[in-house]
Amino acid sequence: MIRAALLLAMLALVCVAAVARAQGVPPAAPDSLGDFLKGLADSTDASYGTQSVAIDTSGLDSLALFALDRPPLASRRNGGGLGLHPVIGFHRAEGWILGGGVRVGSRALGRLDMRGAYAFSSELGRYEFDYRRVLFESGGTFRRRYIELRRIADGGTRLDLELRYARMDLAFMAEHADPDFGMIGSIISGDNSQSIYEQRGLSAGLALWTGDWRFRAGVRDAKDVPLPRATTWSMFGTDGGVPLNALATPDDYTEPYGGIAFWRSDWEFGGAIDARGGGADRWRLRVALARATRLGSTIKMLTQVEAGAAPFAAPSQRRFEVGGAKAIPSLRYGVGSTNHLLLGTFELLDSHDVLRGLGLPHPEWLVLQPAVFAQAGTAWDDQRDVVFAMPPSASWRGTVGGGFVFRLGVPDPDSFWRLYMSWPVGPNSGVARFNFTAGTAFSLPGRL
Repeated sequence: MIRAALLLAMLALVCVAAVARAQGVPPAAPDSLGDFLKGLADSTDASYGTQSVAIDTSGLDSLALFALDRPPLASRRNGGGLGLHPVIGFHRAEGWILGGGVRVGSRALGRLDMRGAYAFSSELGRYEFDYRRVLFESGGTFRRRYIELRRIADGGTRLDLELRYARMDLAFMAEHADPDFGMIGSIISGDNSQSIYEQRGLSAGLALWTGDWRFRAGVRDAKDVPLPRATTWSMFGTDGGVPLNALATPDDYTEPYGGIAFWRSDWEFGGAIDARGGGADRWRLRVALARATRLGSTIKMLTQVEAGAAPFAAPSQRRFEVGGAKAIPSLRYGVGSTNHLLLGTFELLDSHDVLRGLGLPHPEWLVLQPAVFAQAGTAWDDQRDVVFAMPPSASWRGTVGGGFVFRLGVPDPDSFWRLYMSWPVGPNSGVARFNFTAGTAFSLPGRL
């Protein structure tokens, strides 16, 4: 009954949205990729300035996934149009995933994103119906594409309607995971430790953007289903190198969810609080803050902190992990699965061009900036079902590293590539790892 009522409510909201009138949006000015990349390189602020982007990534495959699964709308002139795109993926719990999607929208009707795919090894279908519409806006300079997500820094006030009905794959500790679940690594060697599970259900919510703040609230009715490993295939690896897929706790629930986010570009400070309900043994709370501080004229210090809490008996897919490129990169994904988390990251980023300093010929837009970092965190269990708890001193793990950063600017002006090494610090902190990742500086708060 709950699912039926929610579905009827969603359909009613869509019908109401369909009667709105269209509004014009000025056409986008033409540009070129070469001029765009050169412009990024010519400006110190542009080449290592404020970080807040539409895609939150941490893996080598992030840009490929975004291009395949999250392409821009075909029309930039009227905020709508029709767009077709393929859906391609691979994971040891699914095998090859192939399908397609269509996006259609207008200022009057909002945006409807429909996707369908089939996982050949697990023999499971995947689908998603995602509808978004702006219900109200006032003031500010909103982005050209009226029906896409915006940034807090755009100013003004806007209220979005968000509806979704889907049968999809989700990652454990999604805030630290690659959005493609490590697809390229899985294909090449099979050595991928990110685990996924299936969620089936629907959600309905509202997002209010006002000034420097974003408020989001809604309700979700869903079922979580574990996924065993379905294939040990890889291109160059061995069957023994493909790990098992961690099994989620089967769960059927109705829950409220909500979040508050804040971003001030002039302070280069932002943060987010996200919460889920669902009962005494299912709630989940997570907080992340990020701050950039300039040290002199060429160095920027990037600091992020994250904390999370859940009940002791929480399902495994709601618990916290501390491994991976966004957390402690010397640890593999899946380390933790506890009900409490504390994490801090610290990075020094210099604006000088390494290739130019070495006298090496290179295109003007290819600016490699040196960077060093240190990250430390702990994931532990507390049996009292409390939000605030003291971690055991022996549970802390850390890593240090350094490398180069390239501000790619695609698919978003603030997208980065990072090439670096990380070394463990302290006991149980993993092994030295080479990393090539795509993402942003402020990865822990997510999109602000």
